[in-house]
Amino acid sequence: MQIPESFDDNVKRIFGEKGVAWRKNLPQLLEDCIKKWNLSNCRFSNQLSMNFICFAESPQYGEIALKVGVPHTDLFNEMKALSFYDGRHICRCYDHDIELGAMVLERVTPGG
Repeated sequence: MQIPESFDDNVKRIFGEKGVAWRKNLPQLLEDCIKKWNLSNCRFSNQLSMNFICFAESPQYGEIALKVGVPHTDLFNEMKALSFYDGRHICRCYDHDIELGAMVLERVTPGG
């Protein structure tokens, strides 16, 4: 998996050593997410900033976006907010795992 250097730079700049450690563990985190949610055909987004995004297929939810981030307060608040809105005026969060710092999100395609 070839991840842009700019992603690594952003994670280190924003989260410091905690981000560096998280980034080193990212391949295992992704593997854990793929197993947990039985995902297939995973392909990562070219638009990465501080969270890792990949698009995949789920037998339960169909086309999804997997968002994995360094566990922190803002990420947890996003999980809560998306669960609260439950797809009303925003993408649906089908499932999340606080320990993995991961969310399985409805894949929304503009114009689709």
